[in-house]
Amino acid sequence: MNMKKSIKTSCLISLIFIACSFTSNAASEEVRPGVFRTPDERFENLKDYSFAPHYLEVDSKLGKLRMHYIDVGPRDGDPILLMHGEPSWSYLYRNMIPRLVAAGHRVIAPDLIGFGKSDKPAKRSDHSYQNHVDWIRQFVSELELKNITLFCQDWGSLIGLRIVAGAPDRFARVVAGNAALPAGRGDDGIVIGRQWTQPDPKAELRFEEGFMGWLKYSQTVPEFDCGIVLQAATVRKLTEAELNAYRAPFPDERYAAGPRVMPTLVRSQMATNRKAWKVLSEFDKPFLTTFSDSDPVTSGGEKVFQKRIPGAKGQPHTIIKHAGHFLQEDASEQLATLINDLIASDAEQPSIEKLHVVLLADKKDHGPAGNGLHDYPLWQKRWALLLGGEEASEEKQVNLVGPPEKNKDDYKGMPHVKVTYAWHWPSEEQFQTADVIVAYCYLEWTDEQLAQVRMYLEGGGGLVLIHSATWTRPKTMRDGVAEVIGVGGFDLFRHGKVQVDMAVPEHPICAELPETIILEDDETYWPPTLIMEGVKVLATSVEDKAKKRSTPTAAQPMFWCYELGKGRVFGCVPGHSAWTFDEPLFRKLLLRGMAWAAGECPLLFDEVLNKTKI
Repeated sequence: MNMKKSIKTSCLISLIFIACSFTSNAASEEVRPGVFRTPDERFENLKDYSFAPHYLEVDSKLGKLRMHYIDVGPRDGDPILLMHGEPSWSYLYRNMIPRLVAAGHRVIAPDLIGFGKSDKPAKRSDHSYQNHVDWIRQFVSELELKNITLFCQDWGSLIGLRIVAGAPDRFARVVAGNAALPAGRGDDGIVIGRQWTQPDPKAELRFEEGFMGWLKYSQTVPEFDCGIVLQAATVRKLTEAELNAYRAPFPDERYAAGPRVMPTLVRSQMATNRKAWKVLSEFDKPFLTTFSDSDPVTSGGEKVFQKRIPGAKGQPHTIIKHAGHFLQEDASEQLATLINDLIASDAEQPSIEKLHVVLLADKKDHGPAGNGLHDYPLWQKRWALLLGGEEASEEKQVNLVGPPEKNKDDYKGMPHVKVTYAWHWPSEEQFQTADVIVAYCYLEWTDEQLAQVRMYLEGGGGLVLIHSATWTRPKTMRDGVAEVIGVGGFDLFRHGKVQVDMAVPEHPICAELPETIILEDDETYWPPTLIMEGVKVLATSVEDKAKKRSTPTAAQPMFWCYELGKGRVFGCVPGHSAWTFDEPLFRKLLLRGMAWAAGECPLLFDEVLNKTKI
């Protein structure tokens, strides 16, 4: 998209229509006088945004305001704080977060008050520059964040850099992309854009005019449409689903005081920002600039940071090609790599305890070698390579049946994952140290083993059962096993084509997967002999006949999750055939279940999927 081309908005919706929309559902949306909260249903099934919500309350003259944030990755890891600008929200970072988490980092992305899933004061006067700084300062303090890597863009930098200046000891490094901290002449209190007080149905967003073009548009367009703004400031063509995700926080103008007023406040704390610059002019920790080549709003602004901040000296500053103002949309992978590389280059970065994955297998039990059925040893060695890299396996390819991967980077695994092998049953040490045990073989349950697994799960361990591990042996143990893993085993089976239908598409494990996954040749088990209350069936397959026996046609559980104490169980019925493990969607679903069972973000292992394309 040519950023110099003016973008005309469709402003045919009348002010009368907008005013009428204000009266709808007010009781349920206005949590207290003057404070609105976007209904949760507005955020359902957003593209690539499956992160669990977190909330904390911050102080204001209106009372407590609820602030939403994403918090994923290892809790003992140093945090990466991702600060969005306006009119965006944490959705802006959806494609960066999995790559940062995959590198072993804890990632935190708040929604500013007035944006995203956070509360939205209705008056423009509630959205002062200082208020937003105070809210984020309280946020950082209450989460007790330290050794922070900050990435900030747009208003995320106007606020974020003030937090750095106010508490530089909390920050280990800063990455600034399309950022600014205005500190020219003048006192605090300057509000710009007051000459535009009337709506203009012909308002056009002219980004080629830089900030002033954006300021005029923000104050005169009758209906504020975040989708139009995000597309105008992004080079690539956003999908309609992505545009609607940016529109989601703002059902109507009652919610839009924040994005409306923020452009007018850019120069409202000039004197205070000059004091902040005095601190930043002594900040000698790594400070990297990652500006883009197609942003007329901040073009050239990187030079100020490079010149004035000591920590910017000698850093690999980057101008990202073919990226607009919202470079997170145009260059998410490159930005995540730059952040990961900056952290990795810091020799003083403390080591993070690796996620311990135990791969449990046994001897092959279906037919001769090479027939691709129940090949537990082959799976164990190649998935060790997938997750742990060449340090964990001597295998030369990840796919069980498919061709070897051409890119040697496919064999690097994940740097924060430790893989160990178990044969027939995990060792006592593995039960004590494993974050998740992944079992792919028949399990001959005993009372002693059941007690051992129960203790492991109740203590916070994770367990994944694949195919034959879900078929309980002996049958006399079914009730006891069900109490621990959620499902007590099965009676019937069928070989052939399997259609897996998503039953809970909104669950983080299933997010953005298609409604149906086809496995061309595998085996189903059904029906469950006992299924515990609390089991969440994630995906099903309709089964009706097997070996001349029949049961009423029903959707039978193929994937499920279950929680016991502090622990988590993920069950996966398919997996009879080796080629099923090479099916990309099956692999994604299984890896997400493993991450979830380990207590991590379900997207944790998505990075290896990006590398091992089949």
